[in-house]
Amino acid sequence: MMNSGTAEPAAAGRATSAAGVTWDLATLYAGPDDARLEADLAEARRAADDFAGRYRGRAASLTPAELAVAIAEYEAIEERGRRPSFYASLLFAADTQDEAAKRLSERTREVWVEVVNALTFFELEVFPGVGHSFANFPGEAADRCIARMRSFIRRRLRSSAAMGR
Repeated sequence: MMNSGTAEPAAAGRATSAAGVTWDLATLYAGPDDARLEADLAEARRAADDFAGRYRGRAASLTPAELAVAIAEYEAIEERGRRPSFYASLLFAADTQDEAAKRLSERTREVWVEVVNALTFFELEVFPGVGHSFANFPGEAADRCIARMRSFIRRRLRSSAAMGR
């Protein structure tokens, strides 16, 4: 949540910028030393490695139901992995002179890069053959599974097109 007005003193769950904008970061974490932040970083890294171990080399050959499960898991890993970075970035943006916030931002970014590196294979394996793979799925089963994956597929295809892939 973002409020404008008079800057409030920074508190554990709040980040206040010099421009008088205050972000209520308590919905993400109680503070930079919140144990959940460290747990989310560790769990995202572990989950990404586990995901890669189960799907690398076979993602393009998943059935529609298996692909739907894999995409849901992929998105859950992404969400958990991004949350600490979002928190740290907002905390640092509120006070770029805060060395602890800067270190937290750098550390969460490093872990996020590790998570992304562990997950990159999935898009590379699935999306070059999206049309071909989905064309081979049987009608009704494919329709139900693809409907659940539609937003994920659209986002990824737009992202790939924007990056020239």
